[in-house]
Amino acid sequence: MTEKKRYYFGYGLWLDVKGMERKGATFVGAGALNGWALKERGYADISPEEGGVVHGAVYEVDENVENSLDCAEGYPSFYGKDDVKVQTVDGEFEVFVYVMAEEFTKGRDGMTFSEGYAIGNAKNAKRNGIPVDPLYAKYLQICEVCGSDESIYRFVEVDGVLTCTSCRMQKMFRKGDISCADCSNTGASRVKEEGNLDCQVCVDGSEWFDCD
Repeated sequence: MTEKKRYYFGYGLWLDVKGMERKGATFVGAGALNGWALKERGYADISPEEGGVVHGAVYEVDENVENSLDCAEGYPSFYGKDDVKVQTVDGEFEVFVYVMAEEFTKGRDGMTFSEGYAIGNAKNAKRNGIPVDPLYAKYLQICEVCGSDESIYRFVEVDGVLTCTSCRMQKMFRKGDISCADCSNTGASRVKEEGNLDCQVCVDGSEWFDCD
């Protein structure tokens, strides 16, 4: 007997695709829920709103994953479920989504996200090709040199200027005339990889490190 699967639309913490895949979900792609808006109620929530749009992740889930999500969301007391339709590059999907129960929203409207929660959600959205909602973006720091935000890079203050690690590393390469151990690149960001000083081009996706 074939196990029944459904599509789920995740926002907030559930923008973490790798975490969802560890649960057993299959990432379908980015989706847009039109006619709804993200709300700041301590945790992320959504409510119907004319002209609004919520960007999130569409997953295929089985009964075990759905039961796990039910538990994490406090279903059916804290969050309920709605059946909605979302738009993706592959067309329209019928999905279920969690919506905070009305009795809890009344006292939580405007309850701000923690900084770590908002930044984490922004990073996961950016990492998985999902537009970052303004409610998350307002918590991000912006590099005063290149305009990159904290959803991509870590930040340090250099000579009173808030600078992303990428800009700082490029400046150090040029200033010190230090070259990559693999390709001799002196104009790209540098990282430490297996004891060598390599440029980001060679490492391709390795985590950033400060090299002082």
